[in-house]
Amino acid sequence: MRPGNSLTWILRAVGALAALAPLAMSAGCGGDTDDRPQKFSFIYPAIIEPSCATASCHSNYTREAGVNFGLSEDEAYYQLDARHFIIKGDSTDSEIMYLMRAQGARRMPPDFALPEADIDLIGKWIDNGGTEN
Repeated sequence: MRPGNSLTWILRAVGALAALAPLAMSAGCGGDTDDRPQKFSFIYPAIIEPSCATASCHSNYTREAGVNFGLSEDEAYYQLDARHFIIKGDSTDSEIMYLMRAQGARRMPPDFALPEADIDLIGKWIDNGGTEN
């Protein structure tokens, strides 16, 4: 093998993987049904913790607007419920839905929009009672 061929092969392989990554991700998202659990025990670690309990938002350190989602799943649920961000059984009037969709309010999280599938999952959880399960 000539010098440089190994590097060229590695760069081509990385480029091919980068090109195929969006296809692989969309293949898992194809379909009209969302089989993810409509439970807070799933929503917290999968959506809220990585998107909302971050260093610049609602973490143990910053507590933007006095809201802290970073202590624990129980505390995050308490914050959503006690501060009336959710109206159990009614996602259409739940403030968190307005915030996530930036309807008459600043969008949350502010740095990026959550995928609509994640917002819909949270809405379904609220509509099904918004319980801490």
